[in-house]
Amino acid sequence: MTQGDKAQASDLARSGFRVDGSGVKVCVISDSYNRVLGNNAQTDVLNGDLPGTGNPDGNTTPVSVLRDYPYGAASDEGRAMLQIVHDVAPGAELAFRTGFISEGDLATGIYELAGAGCNVIVD
Repeated sequence: MTQGDKAQASDLARSGFRVDGSGVKVCVISDSYNRVLGNNAQTDVLNGDLPGTGNPDGNTTPVSVLRDYPYGAASDEGRAMLQIVHDVAPGAELAFRTGFISEGDLATGIYELAGAGCNVIVD
């Protein structure tokens, strides 16, 4: 449980309603996922901040990255957003798609995420 999780009482909702996001695919469209130097996404998985192989909390389905930002380093805001989603809905399947290449590519990304089965798309 994180501070944000407790502040919005999503921990109580999960336990009270016995939900954890299982069966839902939440997708983020943002600047980048893993473009800061190093492999910070893998570190986040190993720390339990994201699902994937090696996650100590049991959600081993990795984040599906449809397309990351291709032009060098970026802020990885999308990965931070996915960490928050994972805190609130640890059973949800997660995906990411950059939306920072052009307006047309952003629109294409929304269609791609919908086609990938996303029930919820956040920006």
